[in-house]
Amino acid sequence: MERIALCPGSFLLEQEALKRSDRSGNSNEFAEFGTKVAQCLERHFTGQAQLGPTPEVLAAAQKMIKHTEIVYDAAATAFAARGVILQPFIELGGVGILVEKRMWSADMTYSGRADLILYDKGGKWAIIVDHKSGWLPVTVAADNWQLRTLAVLLRTKTGIDDILVAIVQPNHGPPTMAGFDKQTLILAEQTIGVVVRDAMTPGIHRSPSPKACRYCNGINLCSEAYALFMNAATGRIAKDDIGTALDACEVAEMVIEDIRGSAKKALEANPKAIPGWKLKPGAIRNVVENAAMAFARVKDIVDAKTFTACCTIKFGELVRAFSSAAKLSVVDGKTALKGRLAELVEEKQNKPSLVRAEVRDTVGEVE
Repeated sequence: MERIALCPGSFLLEQEALKRSDRSGNSNEFAEFGTKVAQCLERHFTGQAQLGPTPEVLAAAQKMIKHTEIVYDAAATAFAARGVILQPFIELGGVGILVEKRMWSADMTYSGRADLILYDKGGKWAIIVDHKSGWLPVTVAADNWQLRTLAVLLRTKTGIDDILVAIVQPNHGPPTMAGFDKQTLILAEQTIGVVVRDAMTPGIHRSPSPKACRYCNGINLCSEAYALFMNAATGRIAKDDIGTALDACEVAEMVIEDIRGSAKKALEANPKAIPGWKLKPGAIRNVVENAAMAFARVKDIVDAKTFTACCTIKFGELVRAFSSAAKLSVVDGKTALKGRLAELVEEKQNKPSLVRAEVRDTVGEVE
């Protein structure tokens, strides 16, 4: 919804792109990890047995649950000011719970699927939580089109018009939250209706930008995105307008990634598809997954000191292992471990990286 609000023409363009190719969306290892975390959360909130998630997935899901409890407690405080008392988070038995539930607008023109909805079965209140397991910053709850749309859809489905929405993204700081009442939900529904109507209008303008283009499957057909790419590549953007140039560079990088992806797919299907280009096989790396077992098999030839000199310690994993064995929190375990290792631990800081400034509201600012 945010994408089509920013770039109305992207909706029909993406439909055309999906018709012309076998593109099925943007999927990668990070998206797959996020899906596994979502499945873990779904099983937690619906009371289903876990299917042996990996430690990494389980740890990410547990952080999500902890941050979701922060949201719930903040919501309880907000609703209490209006005379509505919520039961404790650990006693959600009497609370309505919807997980990965798709909801439709009254006119069936748009829909949305919420990660988690907690609601009063008597229709007094609801909490919508969107879980994000990635590192890329997302629009804060107060300005988030996805949450705004889900709140409108939930009101259509249940009639509830006192709704708190939240972004839970542990990798990017504390949750952000916003509240909707009947009046703001009605205004939001009207605004969304205009956005949807514009998106379905043939010939409506396209406005490429980093946010609009990031997950758009139509970028390979977008002449406007390619024009921005060419402007960035040929220096046709004013030298003193660095902010605009940086935005253009982000879009240009997406266009480049799309071009390279299409080229690789073409060469995989036909090695002679692109004159002057070929696919170079990826380098083969030998990875030893179990250092202890490897040492056991070579210790008759390689002594422990020599063997450990060949190993690299993953400090984060060592912190977790030490904390678990010492029955300490990860924070306390890290402090204790650094104290033991003393001069053996060297803190290194990477060079500064260029990122977009984000203004985030915090839990303490929720009214």
